Amino acid sequence: MELKRNWKIISLIVIAVLIIGAVIILIPDPEVDPDPEPDPDPDPDPEPEEYELIINIEGEGTTEPEEGNYTYEEGEEIEITALPEAGREFERWSGDYPEGVSQEDEITVEMDSDKEITASFIFPADSAEEIEGVTEDDRSYNITGCAELQAMKFDLTGDYQLAHDINCEGTEGAYEGKGLEPLGDRDIGFSGSFEGNGHSIYNLHIDRSDEIHVGLFGGTESGGTIENIHLENAEITGAEITGSLVGINRGEMENTSSKGTLESERRAGGLVGWNHGGSVSESQSKVQVTGTGEDQSVGGLIGYNTGTVLDSHAEGNVKGEQHLFVGGLIGRNAGEISNSYSNSEVTGNRFVGGFTGENNGEILNSHAAGVITGGERTGGLIGYNDGAVHGSYANTTVEGNDYTGGLIGDNRDTVENAYSTGKLTGDGSTGGLIGRTRGGEISYTYSTTNVTVAGRDVNGLIGRIAGEDDSVSNSFSDQERTNQPGAIGVPDGTIENVEALSSEEMQDRSTYEDAGWDFEEIWRMNNYPRFQWE
Repeated sequence: MELKRNWKIISLIVIAVLIIGAVIILIPDPEVDPDPEPDPDPDPDPEPEEYELIINIEGEGTTEPEEGNYTYEEGEEIEITALPEAGREFERWSGDYPEGVSQEDEITVEMDSDKEITASFIFPADSAEEIEGVTEDDRSYNITGCAELQAMKFDLTGDYQLAHDINCEGTEGAYEGKGLEPLGDRDIGFSGSFEGNGHSIYNLHIDRSDEIHVGLFGGTESGGTIENIHLENAEITGAEITGSLVGINRGEMENTSSKGTLESERRAGGLVGWNHGGSVSESQSKVQVTGTGEDQSVGGLIGYNTGTVLDSHAEGNVKGEQHLFVGGLIGRNAGEISNSYSNSEVTGNRFVGGFTGENNGEILNSHAAGVITGGERTGGLIGYNDGAVHGSYANTTVEGNDYTGGLIGDNRDTVENAYSTGKLTGDGSTGGLIGRTRGGEISYTYSTTNVTVAGRDVNGLIGRIAGEDDSVSNSFSDQERTNQPGAIGVPDGTIENVEALSSEEMQDRSTYEDAGWDFEEIWRMNNYPRFQWE
């Protein structure tokens, strides 16, 4: 009886729960719209990324799409076609073109970022046979091709101009592979004028490894002028006094340049082999220069300078691993250089400098950057100095042996208003500014070059002062940045106001003003002293 009563109670409870649940389900949620209205402004699909395509043209031709700025959606593939004008040919693409298609006239560019691309057009190259077969009748004073360029040899006194860019690709096979015959030499040089009008000569090839005075111009005379001309992708080889543009220069060169490669045993320069009393101004070289054999004078711009160089620079690699006098700008200098610089990777044997391997002339308001590797007498600016240096500096990474300095490896003359910074590794007689000085006069200089050396005569400013006639004054080294507690070693000669200071003192203008530094015309402060011309 009791069991039946309990069962009825349980049944009633279950029924009640089911009824309550049904009621809850049937009652609408006041916060839920049973028949929602559609969203009038649903979130749109995200806009695709857009990128800019810039198409440029060099030379005479067009492209499809034509030159200009365009905007495309991410992922679009754009077909671009190069269309040369009559009498021209497509040379190459440059910029953000797909890998491996630089000389194909039709390319496809995928828009996955902003891109800029340039189509270059040039005149067709003269053949090797045309270049070899030139006669005096082919001479023209308005140069339109490489054969006419070669025909200049029949009149080295004329006044010539380049009508447009020319392609000298055919020189590679001319004269049994020797390439273009240089115009003039040391005995009879070019004495006329050559006006490039800002145009370029492409793909010049000269391979005369058993000849001297090698270049487009083998030699120039004092009355000769070469202006506004540029060499692109030049390949030059000579035995001695070799430059891509001029072998030996006695004339005037202005606004000239060269890019490419050059090899020579002696007096090898990216632009000029030997500037022999001539002048080179507003000129530059981006040539990989290699000194072959075991000789001397290898430079990024000029191998050997006994003239003047103004407002010029060199960049690239300069190698003379078994050579003496190797420099980023000039291999060996006995002339005057001003307002010029180099930024190169330089490798040599002895007398190696980021700017010049040896200086017997004058260097003014110039500087060097890059990586410099040599043996004895290696410096960030100059390997061996027996001339004058004013208003110049080096910011380089230097590795040398005995007589190694952040500015000069071995000094025997005047260094005034100069500084060095960067890194330095040497052996004996190593200094942040100068490795060794003997008979030199050094004033208004400083060094922050970090010096890492495990050898003798190592200091933050000058490794060794070796002569009683030396004079060092008003010069400082940064103890913390040079990693050297002293500025100089055993003092010899005349030493006045030369100290190793803290970084805080080195960055205090009064340190230098109290020492008589000229902040009106030469120096300014930018943490450390810097030149006003920088």
